[in-house]
Formats: sequence, structure tokens, C-alpha cells
Amino acid sequence: MEEKLVIVLGTGTLEKLQMAAMLTSVVATFGTPVRIFVTMGAIPAFKKGLSKEERAKSESIVGQAILEKNAPYFIDVLKQAKGLGDVKLYACGLAMDVLEWEIEDLEEGLFDEMVGITEFLGIAEGGKIMVI
Repeated sequence: MEEKLVIVLGTGTLEKLQMAAMLTSVVATFGTPVRIFVTMGAIPAFKKGLSKEERAKSESIVGQAILEKNAPYFIDVLKQAKGLGDVKLYACGLAMDVLEWEIEDLEEGLFDEMVGITEFLGIAEGGKIMVI
């Protein structure tokens, strides 16, 4: 079985989104596949057309500094990571259904498909799972 990092991203705070993106980018450069399931509170941060301030709220001075210093933003870091290695993002079917969104409502160039938790657990099988 192939070694991979599996991230269940359920929180939409800026710091946690940034952390998931940075981990993904670093792990992808090592040649390890990364699979990210974006669910619950994290899904709204990926809606197309939002400003940085609308996407995610900061919960600390670090998050505020990320915005003030114009550090690489989680959306851009994830797009870059997809170009660096085997990175796939999956939108949670339940969260998308309750919001009445389609995959086209999410930021372009990030999501590979919309799946339910059962399908994602099959994708995640054998991976090291991290919940953020």
C-alpha cells in the first residue's frame, strides 16, 4: 500500500487553513501523495470570489500578521502544492449539499471532485490521517 498523508480539514480559521496548506506543500515536495477532505467549517473558505478577509477569520496575532504582511495565502499555497506533487482535494458532499453548492462554486483549480465521507474513507485507506 502506498504511503500518503490524509488531511481532514474541517475548521475554517485562517491559521488552520494555512497550516494544512503548508504541510501539504512540504509533504508534496517529498514525493508523498496528499489527500485532503475539505468539510464542515472549512468549505466556506474555498468559495469562489471571496476576499481574503471574507474567506477566513484569524484567531491569533499570527493569522493577522499573515494578512498584514501579505504572506503566501493558503489558496495559493495549495494551488502551488498541486503543481509540485500528487495532491488531491475533495469537497465534502454533505457540506456541499446543505449549502446547495456545486463544485463550480469553489475556488478554481483546487478541487478534484466532490465525495461523501464513505468514499473518502476508501481514498484515505492506508494513509496517515491528520484532522485539522
